[in-house]
Amino acid sequence: GGARQAHHGAPDPDHPDVALTRRMVDSLQSLVLLKSLVGGAKGVQSVASCAYCHSASQNLFECTGCRRVRYCGKECQKAHWKSHKNECSSSHARNSGSKNKSNK
Repeated sequence: GGARQAHHGAPDPDHPDVALTRRMVDSLQSLVLLKSLVGGAKGVQSVASCAYCHSASQNLFECTGCRRVRYCGKECQKAHWKSHKNECSSSHARNSGSKNKSNK
């Protein structure tokens, strides 16, 4: 069954389910704090979202032209191209002098 009820309908604070929930909440709060402290530090991979469908994932691939946006698949990249191409072209033109052009 569920957590035993103490006086006034509150869960028993010593019940294993309540203790587990408390540990999970503490861990989640620690992760939120850690993420806010780390922010965008180099070497820390955060969960990004697809520029087109906004699905969150760590397995997105970068636009090879500008490397500023990420996509979850070729379908999203193609669907987003009409709105992205001007930004991508200008960004790619600015960066092409210092980056290897073989990625395009």
